[in-house]
Amino acid sequence: MVKRMLGAIALSVVAAVVFVPAVDAQKAPRRPQASRPADPCRGAGTQLDLTLCAATQFKKSDTALNESYRKLLADLDDEHRPLLEKTQRNWVAFRDAECELQGSHALGGSMYGMLVDDCRSGMTDARVRDLKQVRKTLADFLR
Repeated sequence: MVKRMLGAIALSVVAAVVFVPAVDAQKAPRRPQASRPADPCRGAGTQLDLTLCAATQFKKSDTALNESYRKLLADLDDEHRPLLEKTQRNWVAFRDAECELQGSHALGGSMYGMLVDDCRSGMTDARVRDLKQVRKTLADFLR
């Protein structure tokens, strides 16, 4: 008797776990995934397409970096401008070396360039955010 009751309870739990989410999923409206940006290289069909797309993305990131850097540089006085210039030169050297290391498992292969450019894009996008924050902080400080 107890075994039958435990079996019935176990069956009920399994049914609830398996079937209830499926029913809820059918009722729930689908929402766009706003937290995940669209993959610009999604339609790339070959490694060459992926590599070219990664290079294009890096060029866009680099353009944004140069714009942010120029704006911040223009906001700085003569005392602080050389500090940013030195920091930026060192950061670019670090980024390039770091990304070469991160892509090195594919060194000599067709994926290497794509991996390096993907890494450079990600690090560059983060640097753009950092420079914008420095500029905002500087503007708040100078008010």
